[in-house]
Amino acid sequence: MKINVMFLLLAMALLSATCKDKTEKKEVNETEKKEEVKEEIKASVPFNVLFTDRSCNVAKASQTAVFNQKEFDAEWKRLFDKMDVSPDKPKVDFDKKLVLFICLGEIGKGGHSLAIQNIEDAGDSFNVTASHIIPGKNCMSTMSIEYPYWIVEVEKRKATKVNFKITDDIKDCVQ
Repeated sequence: MKINVMFLLLAMALLSATCKDKTEKKEVNETEKKEEVKEEIKASVPFNVLFTDRSCNVAKASQTAVFNQKEFDAEWKRLFDKMDVSPDKPKVDFDKKLVLFICLGEIGKGGHSLAIQNIEDAGDSFNVTASHIIPGKNCMSTMSIEYPYWIVEVEKRKATKVNFKITDDIKDCVQ
């Protein structure tokens, strides 16, 4: 009789632990959805992502705004020259657009990424806010070297300069 009671208590404990985990996961998913909606609402200047990846030649973090073809060609060469495989260089109409290159530099652990949160038109300049997303607690990552970057194009408007703000955003993984 005592064994049956023990099995019953063990089964109830396992069931309650399983139910709790499902509730926690659901809350995380709802929070993530709310964050995505906030990001869409905040974006004041639309942008087009030309490329985003984790492999380029830039070993030191950098942010560059490019206003003409000559600057674009130089920056493209800096990112991809001497690479075995590189993306095809896009055509950009620099009469209407400018291009932003954001590179996190060399990172000695996998799982890092970059995300532009907002590009704000401040008249004669753009204010770009981006996040360096870092794997946190319970995250699995590789021991590979990565060079995360984003290349985006934006309508020029009146901007003659660009201010960048990159913040670290540690994201814990759900177990």
